[in-house]
Amino acid sequence: MATTIKEIAGMLGLSVATVSRSLNDKSDISERTKEKVKELARKLDYQASEIARGLVLQRTNTFGLLISDFAHPFYAEIVQKIEEIAKKNGYAIIVSAPEELQDKIQELRNRKVDGLIIGHISHNQNLNYLWKLKEDKFPFVVFGNIEPIETDYVTVGRAKGTYLAIKHLIDLGHKKIGYLCLPPGKG
Repeated sequence: MATTIKEIAGMLGLSVATVSRSLNDKSDISERTKEKVKELARKLDYQASEIARGLVLQRTNTFGLLISDFAHPFYAEIVQKIEEIAKKNGYAIIVSAPEELQDKIQELRNRKVDGLIIGHISHNQNLNYLWKLKEDKFPFVVFGNIEPIETDYVTVGRAKGTYLAIKHLIDLGHKKIGYLCLPPGKG
């Protein structure tokens, strides 16, 4: 059975708050007390309960990352970078490629994630679930191939990218330049 903060506090004759603050390296606890607490915690192989911490702090340090197409190299690289940055900042992510985005969003909200990153929304997709998130003031950001909507989003500056590509070709001396693109909602 796992050791609890309460048990460590009882063994050392300290309050649960003092043990918690010692384990979290708070400045208002003496170095001597911190060392005693940490040493006993190591001996007892104490592992912090993320569930208990989430209840106390009212956050889980977890967010959902929903992407429709993991096979696409663009998204694979983005997922890797998001995981890397999340880990550096003490966050865990739940990555999913849901068939039904609205159901998965509700499932993640039920799991008490702190926010959502939603990738690649198609142009013809029903966006009601986004308006519900916004109405509930639930933190989320959308990225990928979307038209601007009334929410936070990150997307590629296609017009400027196209301009720079064509300018580069002209600067190289090319005069006959072709341009191919997918119809709206297909890219």
